[in-house]
Amino acid sequence: CQMDSLPADTETTLHSSDLFEASEVNTDTDFEISLCTALIVEDETDLQEFLRKELSGHFKEIYTASDGVEALTITRHRRPDIIISDVMMPNKNGYELCSDIKKDILISHIPIILLTALNDAENRKTGYKSGADIYLTKPFETSLLIAASRNVLKNRAIIKERYKNISDNVSAMESTFSDADEKF
Repeated sequence: CQMDSLPADTETTLHSSDLFEASEVNTDTDFEISLCTALIVEDETDLQEFLRKELSGHFKEIYTASDGVEALTITRHRRPDIIISDVMMPNKNGYELCSDIKKDILISHIPIILLTALNDAENRKTGYKSGADIYLTKPFETSLLIAASRNVLKNRAIIKERYKNISDNVSAMESTFSDADEKF
């Protein structure tokens, strides 16, 4: 997503003295996901098509995959802004996909929403342990999925902007703790 989609009145500038202080952030729901791309991972063709149609008016581009293996390949090549995945799929399930993505430093920042009929506590725990950002159970309302997507993407954009500003304002001497860190 593009950082300029943040509201103009959102506080995103931090100075080194603000590093451990809380700053106010605009929490309006006006974050535009229309600048973002999404990957839908679903093995049931009808549900995959339904999700693609429902989300296509909200996202810039929608990619689809029918299992975790295909999704991992698409993620590495296309770098979607968010992944919305089923859990129970052939070849590589949603938990395995989530875990593989979170282990890869180049794509580990991509938020993942798991959609599943598995709504017991043990499966939710497994989903979060594998690295899911949100765990939604089927049946779900598409408005809830869109709101959850917007919220997680907005939070990532705010964090990204804050870290970008911190690195611009903190010198190597201020941010390192050892000689080895400074040389690195």
